[in-house]
Amino acid sequence: MLFFGVVASSWALVLAADADSDSCELLQTPKKKPSLPAKWDGFASLCYAPYALCSDAECEQPVDGYSKCKCNMEAESWSILPTNTSGAPLVEGIDVDMCDDMKSGEIYSTYGAGSSNPMPGTLWSVCPPQTSFAFCWGAKCEQVDSETAACQCPITSSLDPNVDQLLITSKGACAAFKKQDADPCDTSKFTFNSGEEWMFKLLVLDHPVFERHGACHRYK
Repeated sequence: MLFFGVVASSWALVLAADADSDSCELLQTPKKKPSLPAKWDGFASLCYAPYALCSDAECEQPVDGYSKCKCNMEAESWSILPTNTSGAPLVEGIDVDMCDDMKSGEIYSTYGAGSSNPMPGTLWSVCPPQTSFAFCWGAKCEQVDSETAACQCPITSSLDPNVDQLLITSKGACAAFKKQDADPCDTSKFTFNSGEEWMFKLLVLDHPVFERHGACHRYK
């Protein structure tokens, strides 16, 4: 139930490693539809349309169960979106025809290479199990301008009390936390985009991308 980013989108990197070597490149071109790894069947699909990239989102504190997150607008290209059994649609309990909506001009937070409006690098913050987060993957957005979208990301938390929660922290925010000796895991002050723990176990924790980019913060 997640795809979250390091270097525009770490999930483009994970896709490149888990599927054929050209997948990351294919996310940036209309010439050929990329393929997803078999283990993503049932909770992810692909769409060629404009989208919002929230891998390095700046999120406000939640109001009524949602966090307003500032994300990047991306030009029409391939991106990875959740099915109704994963991501924000699952948290919200709604059924949407997301790709059809996107092709009709609506904006959702999905994940792609972000080549038209790259985000700065990101780092992981390793927080206690069941730390709450904004689940932006599949969230509904409004385009603010040619480079920015505002996405309403539902707040949720993982279920497993024994698995650390990872939060996506921008390099700029990480530098500020260290300068102020602040704790990014403190959800009374900060909200970050992330995903559920079992998907991290499946797709990230055993993957080189995790150790390569390292952590901004570790709670222990």
